[in-house]
Amino acid sequence: MAIQVKAVTLSSAQILLLTTTPQVVLAAAPAGYVHTILGITHKLNYNTIAYATAVSIDYYTDNKTNGIIFTDTSCFLQAAATEKPARASTNSNTILSTAQALSVTANANPTAGNSTLTIYVIYEEKLLG
Repeated sequence: MAIQVKAVTLSSAQILLLTTTPQVVLAAAPAGYVHTILGITHKLNYNTIAYATAVSIDYYTDNKTNGIIFTDTSCFLQAAATEKPARASTNSNTILSTAQALSVTANANPTAGNSTLTIYVIYEEKLLG
């Protein structure tokens, strides 16, 4: 199948709760298919108040049981609109099985801030077999 891009925008409220309430950015593939993650880019849509705490934003599968596959340590400390790719922690072409979703979390509370974050997941959906 063709390469696809899924865009998800997290509100400021969702960002402030990322440590305790991860957000799904790509649902699990339908039965009989897998998703191959080719890359992730995110864009901080700066509003008027910068986030005050340096946190890592982490992308992972299966509620963290399979580990972090992409991470970024600086996207929340920007006082301007910023777009950049997340760095791969493992193989950038991570394959997600039918039951695996891709989620995002933060390793600490970014505190304050009122910007949104748009996440772009570049992936391919492939038929098994």
